[in-house]
Amino acid sequence: MIVCIALAVVLLMSEFNGMKTIQESYTSTLPYKVRQVTGDRWYQDGKMDESRYLFYATDADGQVTDYYLQYIGKYMLFAPHVDGICAFYEDNMDNLLSGYDNLVVVESDVEARYLLRKHYGVAGEVGVYRVERDGGRVGLKRLNTDF
Repeated sequence: MIVCIALAVVLLMSEFNGMKTIQESYTSTLPYKVRQVTGDRWYQDGKMDESRYLFYATDADGQVTDYYLQYIGKYMLFAPHVDGICAFYEDNMDNLLSGYDNLVVVESDVEARYLLRKHYGVAGEVGVYRVERDGGRVGLKRLNTDF
């Protein structure tokens, strides 16, 4: 009996320490970064957000190529149309962005900031940008998180 109680206490302490460690490291995780940019948007009556989102972040630890960023984006926005990229190709930027309603920059880098400033006149900092189409031209407008 005492052995069972001791084993139960050890298991509970292990679980508690594991949860405490996860909680302390949460601010450095990708889900935390996405939530800081997009919020956690769950709509009443299970309504889905039908907007098309392109998420941009670095590919640290394969977070874009293994579909982790896209999965988190779909979850946080409750939106089925979420894609992710980790690099812009200058010759294809207008074509790429024209297929989306919003660009969500979760992690920015020097190259992304340079290309977004050069082509669209925006800083390219972390945030949400609405894709605006005017004829054959594509533009970006920075939005608040209340998009």
